[in-house]
Amino acid sequence: MSEGCPARRAALLASAVSVLGLAAACATDEIVYQTVSPIGASAAEVLAVHERGGLREVEVRIAGKELRFYLPGPDAGDAGAACTALLAPDGPTRYVNEGVLGRFERAGIGCEPVGIGSLAAWRDRRPRQPGEVLPRARATWRVVGGDDQVVFARGRFGIAGQIGWAGGVDTVAVLPRTPACERVAGSGVGTLEYRPAGSAPLVLLAGGERCPLAGLVRPQSEDGL
Repeated sequence: MSEGCPARRAALLASAVSVLGLAAACATDEIVYQTVSPIGASAAEVLAVHERGGLREVEVRIAGKELRFYLPGPDAGDAGAACTALLAPDGPTRYVNEGVLGRFERAGIGCEPVGIGSLAAWRDRRPRQPGEVLPRARATWRVVGGDDQVVFARGRFGIAGQIGWAGGVDTVAVLPRTPACERVAGSGVGTLEYRPAGSAPLVLLAGGERCPLAGLVRPQSEDGL
């Protein structure tokens, strides 16, 4: 290429970078769970911990925002033991925004989340497109657990990628245990709707009922939760 064509060289370079970026995104779309926010560390105040059908639902305050995460439960081997030690009431905890879903740290102990709540906050960290439509897509699932507060439904929730959650081809959705959501959970097939504004970014529709998702969790086993 001629040394006298800087505009052409710049255009070709921009094109090459664009293609490489697209290839990387396509290669990881179905297997990578995106990070919560840019890399960094912030103090994390643990506000509440709830046992949720083998997992821990943790409410924390990070940089002035109250967020929910799902952590390994006490029976989850070394990961569960680490999270138990980290969630003790004494000592400072920090949240590090790197890796898959980030991690909590205290005194050399690390605990990695396996899922997220606070879906509106997760959605709102992403740029919003003007005139964004309400995409909908078919979803299928089966109930794999829960407790008296939530139902865990594992299946295909591909449109969850709209809020930055990749891997929706095999995801556990957390549904509030309300009469409407229990009827939706029992259907096993329906439609997942994405909403770019409001407190319920992902709403599952089935049998004339509507159920806003409370969280998303990476599967913890081959065939169950």
